[in-house]
Amino acid sequence: MADQVAEVAAMFDRLAGTYDQTGVPYYAVIAGGLVDRLRVQPGERVLDIGAGRGAATLPLAEAVGDGGRVDAIDLAPGMVEHLARDTADLPQVHVELGDATDPHPPGAPYDAVSASLVVFFLPDPVAALARWRALLRDGGRLGLATFQPWSGAWQELDALTQEFTVQQSTIARQPGAFDTDAGVEGLLTDAGYGEARTELATYRVPFADVEEWVRWSRAGTVMGGIWNRTDPADHPEILRRATGILEGTRDADGRLGLEVGARYTFGVR
Repeated sequence: MADQVAEVAAMFDRLAGTYDQTGVPYYAVIAGGLVDRLRVQPGERVLDIGAGRGAATLPLAEAVGDGGRVDAIDLAPGMVEHLARDTADLPQVHVELGDATDPHPPGAPYDAVSASLVVFFLPDPVAALARWRALLRDGGRLGLATFQPWSGAWQELDALTQEFTVQQSTIARQPGAFDTDAGVEGLLTDAGYGEARTELATYRVPFADVEEWVRWSRAGTVMGGIWNRTDPADHPEILRRATGILEGTRDADGRLGLEVGARYTFGVR
């Protein structure tokens, strides 16, 4: 377990400088949907776990206002450094290094805990979720963002990645738990939460051209494996075939785009 946590920390630390900085609306859109659905109120205290570069932290800070508090934690020192700098003018935001598997933030108990695209990296999601539950006040809410199963062009690109992969990720996954809404809700139920429920949303991730998709996919996205787990000698062929897939996604305005399905899962202490 410790090795997996260290691997995740190192991976995101390496990506911190470019992570979510390409200008393509992706992490912020998914995290914004989570924050909206958590219905955070002015004056509330919220914990943002796996905060990254602030995709959820920033809208949470706006939602709680000057009278609230957002504690943002991340395992990667580089992410913490960038986020602390970017939120230095927001007195309600407190950024700290913290391990999502067993966080010890300073502001508990919280009215809400938010974790956008985090929980599937954890070696034991149920144990971590139970620890997060202990940080909530009675009646406090948990909100998670995960992915729906890939479909369409995204599924084709994922299959292309798998075809050329030479280096498998050693980061474990909870077998089957993230394949269905019921699977994720079951993690919350097993961790002691009540009222587990799911909301779904689909977002279009637009690209001006293939070159922008390449920059975005290399900059710390879930699609990064198409480059970092494949042989560089194969990249010209991967790019050729990926271009063909992407050309089939043009909308009425001629823009390329990928449809990403977000799953929002909620529970109550």
